[in-house]
Amino acid sequence: MAARPELTWRLAAGYSAWIAVLAAGYFTRPDWHLVTWALISLTCVAGIIAGIVLYRPSRIWPWVLLAAANLAYGSGDTTYNVLTTYFGATNPFPSVADALYLATYPLFAIGLAGFSRYRTRRDPGAVIDALIVTGAVALLSWVFLIRPMRAEDDPLSRIVGMAYPLGDVLMLLMLARLVFSPDGIRNPSVRLLAVGTAGIFASDVVYGLLQLNGSWSVGSGVDVGWLVFYWAWGLAALWPSMRGLTNPLPHKPANLLPLYRLILISAAALIPPVLLLTEVIIHDQSFIRAGIVATIILFTLVILRLAGVVRTHRRAVERERALRASAADLVGALDLGQIRDRMQQAVGRLVGEGVPHRTLAAVGRDDLMVEVTDDPAPLTWPRGSITATHLVRLGKIPTTITPVAELPDPLAERFRGSGSVLICALAAKRVSATQPGGVLMVGAEKVALGASQDALETLAAQIALAVGRVDLAEEVGRRKSEAYFRTLVHNSFDVILIVDEGDIVRYASPSAAAMFGEPPQPGQLLPELVEETDRGRVIASLGRMRAYDSAEGHEEWRLSADSDGEVFWEVRYANLRSDQTVKGLVLTLRDVTARRRLEAELRHRAFHDPLTGLANRPLFADRVAHALARSRRTGKLAAVVFVDLDDFKIVNDTLGHSAGDGLLVAVANRLAGSVRSADTAARLGGDEFALLLEDVDSMADLERIAAGLTDTLAMPYTLTDGTTRATASVGIATSAESDDVDEMLRHADLAVYAAKAAGRRQWCRFQPELHTGMLESRALSAQLEEAVRSDEFRLHYQPIVELADDRIVAMEALARWPTRRHGVVLPERFITLAEETGHIVQLGAWVLQRATADLAAWRRSGDWPTPPYVSVNVSARQLHDGGFVAGVRAALESAQLPGEALVLELTESVLMGRHDQVEADLRALKDLGVRLAIDDFGTGYSSLSYLRELPIDVIKIDKSFVRGIARNQQDLRLLEGIIRITDTFGVQLIAEGIETAQQRDLLIEIGCGFGQGYLFSKPVAPGEAERLLVASNDR
Repeated sequence: MAARPELTWRLAAGYSAWIAVLAAGYFTRPDWHLVTWALISLTCVAGIIAGIVLYRPSRIWPWVLLAAANLAYGSGDTTYNVLTTYFGATNPFPSVADALYLATYPLFAIGLAGFSRYRTRRDPGAVIDALIVTGAVALLSWVFLIRPMRAEDDPLSRIVGMAYPLGDVLMLLMLARLVFSPDGIRNPSVRLLAVGTAGIFASDVVYGLLQLNGSWSVGSGVDVGWLVFYWAWGLAALWPSMRGLTNPLPHKPANLLPLYRLILISAAALIPPVLLLTEVIIHDQSFIRAGIVATIILFTLVILRLAGVVRTHRRAVERERALRASAADLVGALDLGQIRDRMQQAVGRLVGEGVPHRTLAAVGRDDLMVEVTDDPAPLTWPRGSITATHLVRLGKIPTTITPVAELPDPLAERFRGSGSVLICALAAKRVSATQPGGVLMVGAEKVALGASQDALETLAAQIALAVGRVDLAEEVGRRKSEAYFRTLVHNSFDVILIVDEGDIVRYASPSAAAMFGEPPQPGQLLPELVEETDRGRVIASLGRMRAYDSAEGHEEWRLSADSDGEVFWEVRYANLRSDQTVKGLVLTLRDVTARRRLEAELRHRAFHDPLTGLANRPLFADRVAHALARSRRTGKLAAVVFVDLDDFKIVNDTLGHSAGDGLLVAVANRLAGSVRSADTAARLGGDEFALLLEDVDSMADLERIAAGLTDTLAMPYTLTDGTTRATASVGIATSAESDDVDEMLRHADLAVYAAKAAGRRQWCRFQPELHTGMLESRALSAQLEEAVRSDEFRLHYQPIVELADDRIVAMEALARWPTRRHGVVLPERFITLAEETGHIVQLGAWVLQRATADLAAWRRSGDWPTPPYVSVNVSARQLHDGGFVAGVRAALESAQLPGEALVLELTESVLMGRHDQVEADLRALKDLGVRLAIDDFGTGYSSLSYLRELPIDVIKIDKSFVRGIARNQQDLRLLEGIIRITDTFGVQLIAEGIETAQQRDLLIEIGCGFGQGYLFSKPVAPGEAERLLVASNDR
């Protein structure tokens, strides 16, 4: 409830007049002291209670405590007067009255502290200022009142006497805290409380000094201070401003210290040094320690205050810098989205790094408040739905802080997790006196919002300017849009048509002439602009556009053309027949013929091999799926034929990749020419091809086709660089034993694998046992990888002897693989797997290292007239590895062996390609001193040109030639001829597979000097091999 101004003045005047009347009676009629002074104190209490009832402050307990304090103080006065008047006591001290007096000070202090608590909450600067002023006063009280009281003989008198100045200091501290609040001294009630406190403080000081001298008496001029105290405190409650003492002050920016505070602080800080100077002058050092302590304390408080001022200034500078940066950012914002982003960055700088916050700005659009954002679905809420915004009135209260719970649901959800929300008016156009044109809302903790409120208000003004500028730019853009649209339409490559209900073209953009061949004439029918064969489709399409529920959509017209086959038009339409300014269909036509043709080409490339033009794997698998489904319906067979070229890598390595690609194209052409038009030829990758044969009558037909394919593909191929030959392995799988595509392809793959295992130029049909064999092979392959990694292999050695005296001259290193499941796996089985998986390179390197290390150990263990050497097999894949020569060199150096201690055995397939790099590596090995041998000579493409053109040192005759020499003279004569030829080239010959003494003797007769076989020894472990060498050397 608000009091009228005239009522306030009447109350104040009446109250003051009544106090004046009582004061006059008190001083003029000493016999009325008891009654008049009691009435004065009760008048003060009544004034405070009347103010509480009249103005109803938000919190009454601080005022109640002040009323109680005044009542206690008045009770003390009355008690004192009764003791002196009726009991004849002369200056009773201490007495019951002192207890009532002293009870007053805690009540005063708590009541004043309550005002500070609700009015300003946290204000460290005001607290320090209050401590500085109060500390100086406390020092004066110590020097002039408290310290002299210590000389009293009576302990109770000493304690009570010292309590008065201490109580005054406590009350002064609480009042100083209130006065130093941002609005403190400007509040009339605060000024009156300050006047009253000054009065009681002055009277208490004089009273204390008089008590020290024993000259105190009632009714003297000292009572004026207490009289002022009663009058001022009662009047403070009767003034309307009393309500503000329990209401929080609105946030105000931290400014420089007011002049009166600066004067008070400076004067207070000078008191200790002045006292110390006085002591020096009068040569009195009785209170020097108190002066020093007080000086240190006040100096510390002043330093803390200065530090707070510096922090406040720094924060002000940082916020000023942040506001300048935000102003520059917002000036450059081109749309609402950029305003939102830059606003959020600015708020983050203003509220402080690391402070969680949420930000939203909104402007009024008709009856809604709409979020400032470029989001197509911005947050909106009705104007006036936020209670707190009624307080946000431009020019009155531009900002308020409200709890999140008081916001409507959409906003409460947006600011979930924030303690409070600051709502600040944008300095923008508003629709009424109570509703701002826009608001800035920042959610964070209330303390952070209060500290940055002034800066956020400035930011709100900047945001308002930015929003206004963007709105203005959009308005200018809208005004220019019509001219821009006209220019755009006239220069667009797309054709824009307006067609009325009768399919008549009412408007056509200039680009229509290029699309239709001539510009449409006014009133011309749109279907007449296309070929006659397409007109029905165009009419039907226009009818659908009018019938669609949606106002917009698109179709594609596929139309005939005089040349180049067909054209494709993308047609986008807007059904604006109900729009009074258009009244028709708006069509946008675009020629997408080139795009559709490119898409068709890309689709073809996606499902066809780019080199051969055949179907690729995804298209082939799709057609196999359809063929399987058709086979189940018709009962006829469908078959997949896998074709894998034999030794295609040799062609690539010897003739080059260009020739290899030419061969693949030639093979693809033969395959495509070998099947019916309903069948499918495909290239699956590399040198792998496949055929899909549908409606096959019988298995016999399939076998005939497979045999014909192997013959057709084995015929010579004429390439750019000459003629070459190639063979293929063929695998067949049918729908009879396959349930799905993956299984059918897997069966065909197993079949071609079996065909390759049977030799070149073979075909094989899938059988169930192939699957079992393949599983075993794959399991063994997986074990092989682990064996190579875990060093599970072992070396055995088979002696190479000089046939004339059976003396061992060398050992051939042979790898053995002991396994738990399969026992010892022989090289014939795992070497092929190692070649296929690539593990042969790692395995071969291990054999080379182990064999040279064993040989070095053997050589060091005895005295050898002719040191033995070791022979190691080398695969084609090893020799093609780029680091093979370096590996041989490293193995010899590690074992400290000369090159002639090592013989490398090469198969004839390694030498077939005559690859330049292979020949260079062979010559590099010869430079190391390593000798080279051709293993299993006579079983492959044996050619004497190897002996003439390559650095071959040894030929090892295959055991198949040795096996029959005892019973077949032709084999013996053939072997004898080979020996003579090798002697001509100076090449050493070793016969393999000698099992009987008769074979050895015949070989000696025809001039063969060396051999190996079970006649001399089976392959043995390294220890047994060393024993055989030592025994042979000792003979």
